[in-house]
Amino acid sequence: MAPHDPSTEFSAFQDDVFSSVMSTVKAASSLASYDLDFERSSDPSFARELDKTNIRILQLASSLLKSAAAGSELAVPSLETAEDVEDRWPEVVEIADNMLEQADTCLDEYTGAIKQKHPDLPNARSDTSQRLSKNAQRSKIFSANSWASRNMVKPQLSFAVKPDPLDDSPFKPLLTSKPHAMVPLEESIFLTEIEDIYTGRKYSAYQHPYKKEIERSKYPPALYQKKEPIEYAPLEETPAVWVDTQEKLDQMLKELKEAEEIAVDLEHHDNRSFVGFVCLMQISTRKKDWIVDTLKLRGELQILNEVFCDPKIIKVLHGAYMDIIWLQRDFGLYVVNLFDTYYAAKTLGFPGHGLAFLLKKYIDFDADKQYQLADWRLRPLPIEMLRYAQSDTHFLLHIFDHLRNALLSYPFPEPGAPESKLAHVLTGSRDTALRLYSREPYDAENGIGQFGWANILIKQNNHGLNPEQMAVFKALHQWRDTAARMEDEGHHYVLPKHHLFSLSKLMPDGAAEVLRAAGHPGDILKRRVDEVVAAIRRGRESQEATSWRELQAKMAAETAAITALKTSSSADVAMARRIDIFRIASTPLPAASSNTLPNSTLPLRAGASTFWGAAEPEPRFVDPLITSGDDNDGKAPPSLAVPLPQLTAEVFIDSSVPSQTPEASSSAPKGPGAPAEHEYIRPESRPSKPTEENVMIIRQVGGGRKRKHDATRSPSEEAAEEPSSITNVPVAEDETVGSKGKLSKAERKAAKKAKKEAATVAAQAADGPQPSFEPFDYASAPSVLHGKGRSVDDGKRGKKERKKKERLFEPFKGVGDAPKSLGRGQKERAGRTGTFK
Repeated sequence: MAPHDPSTEFSAFQDDVFSSVMSTVKAASSLASYDLDFERSSDPSFARELDKTNIRILQLASSLLKSAAAGSELAVPSLETAEDVEDRWPEVVEIADNMLEQADTCLDEYTGAIKQKHPDLPNARSDTSQRLSKNAQRSKIFSANSWASRNMVKPQLSFAVKPDPLDDSPFKPLLTSKPHAMVPLEESIFLTEIEDIYTGRKYSAYQHPYKKEIERSKYPPALYQKKEPIEYAPLEETPAVWVDTQEKLDQMLKELKEAEEIAVDLEHHDNRSFVGFVCLMQISTRKKDWIVDTLKLRGELQILNEVFCDPKIIKVLHGAYMDIIWLQRDFGLYVVNLFDTYYAAKTLGFPGHGLAFLLKKYIDFDADKQYQLADWRLRPLPIEMLRYAQSDTHFLLHIFDHLRNALLSYPFPEPGAPESKLAHVLTGSRDTALRLYSREPYDAENGIGQFGWANILIKQNNHGLNPEQMAVFKALHQWRDTAARMEDEGHHYVLPKHHLFSLSKLMPDGAAEVLRAAGHPGDILKRRVDEVVAAIRRGRESQEATSWRELQAKMAAETAAITALKTSSSADVAMARRIDIFRIASTPLPAASSNTLPNSTLPLRAGASTFWGAAEPEPRFVDPLITSGDDNDGKAPPSLAVPLPQLTAEVFIDSSVPSQTPEASSSAPKGPGAPAEHEYIRPESRPSKPTEENVMIIRQVGGGRKRKHDATRSPSEEAAEEPSSITNVPVAEDETVGSKGKLSKAERKAAKKAKKEAATVAAQAADGPQPSFEPFDYASAPSVLHGKGRSVDDGKRGKKERKKKERLFEPFKGVGDAPKSLGRGQKERAGRTGTFK
């Protein structure tokens, strides 16, 4: 019988699991290409099968979560509907973190990284030199990337200047010399006070030593010229040069000085260090690749500023947001004339902004990102990790060529953009190069900052902490930060997040209960368990009674206040411009906290508007900087800045300015080419209208139709109608009346118009001034809705008769003129359309 080999059985089991996982992932991914909602609505049998499958998947997920949480104090969520997955997701993540932590511990025991809990078990392996299967040897690289290297001696202990996580004093730049300087080194390093625009916290920090050089430097002219991208050498045929001695460093520097562009990347480690440190630096030119052992040459790399700060050499990095900080902190290196390919990909609107996307787009190279979070402290590095590190910079200059050409295809700014695409990328790159490293103290009260407790709560979206548990959580978080600083370890290594939440919810009293609640406690937690118990008691005894929801509301209010402060300056400028339009005052801009104009009692915002009255404005017109208060009963005040004056021409005349009076305006000299101006003239200064002279008033010649005498009319009424028979007709001296006593057509029109004017003058003389129009009598007006339509016989009448006929309102005219519907053969048919054939 063949001997029993557990590694062979595990290898077969592992392959089977991986195969099942891959098939499941592929099947799940393929579902995204189907319209399941449409299929459900069109096929009832498919809908029933889909519901059964959903129930089965949720049951399997609940069973897996129950098995993963066995032996721990974690609560197992019940997943009955798809909404439960979203609502209970934080608990699912917590169980998954706990399961991964257990797997890490088992791997460490298996490889001998830590002492096994059960060394007497058969087939137990405590010697790392024992033979491993081929799969175990391959997976050794992956396990070493994260946890199997826990017992490695910390490289930071061998640094000449060891990091001190407890030091929160201002970080002083490490520069001992300043090549390519516009400002001498002595004048570049000094303390200044900086205010954080996001937190409002003021702190002292040293000025960026290369600030002037970065802001004033000009990029080489070659950057603004389109060129054919230079081909790269195959990665397999370009071995990277490992630089770990001073001689190799000097030789690399000599070759870098001759380049026009260089590509740079860093590999960082912070899992077993509080601050973190750079483990590897990759540099590439068009011809060669170098990999620098920064652990060994940490104190010797400042000479690279001769290249990094040379404005004639373009430094190409991708996503240099943190690389700039790490270069300053560890080596005293600064970058002048940076080109960040991340900004280029974002500005060009690519669907992906990562380096892996650019490698696939321009090189058709698939980057092996499994080493992205590898433990780069390992020495010697496996060949796979070296290849990965080299690929990050080997192709970057070729990608830079393509991005440069693409940006130069847009030489002019787009509508609404202040600058061209290339200028926008260079502006973002300069801003990144100006980033400044500073030490961050722990904020126990507000939890703000990179290491604050607020970040964990926001990311975990945990709303289940009551006020007492919240106090314990803050106390434990502060203990974790203090222990990590003292041990120079990462926060997650001291106390993982799922352990932090578990202890905060359970609040155990003794050391044994703490270790039991942690499940698989780490070495630091075991040694400092008494401190954890004290922190839990301190949190429970604190007087703070604030839940996570209340803290969320408080942080939201503080964020809104900070946002208002950041926009206050621009709001004040806009307010001052609005006030200046109405000539209120020409004074300096008001302070952000003031509500009145300087040297004026007029408020910036009135309680009610004289223009709109007390009308409530719409929410979209209310200024977001105004907050509701007691004066307005919780309502947003009117959005008008000042009461509007009466909008007449007289408003814009300032009597205190002599040049704006009518007299001054009329007497002011004007040039021959000055445009005509419409001045405002006061009523009392306006000239009277001239009266017409030499107009002869005569009686109407001839007369109209005679009418019968009405016996009922009194002589007074006839006398009152006498002016109507008089027509004021302006007649020229040479005009004569026709022999038959009749007037011409033009004379008759003039006579009719003069008759109306005479009647108006007579009425005004008798009753005083009257309106110049006759008011419409709605009572006696004919009905529009019940008007008589045109009869059929009207169409047979002559043209003159139809024209004479009164035109009536026809409300239903043209209703039947709509286009006709489709014919019977063109009707739409029920069922699916051609789109789904």
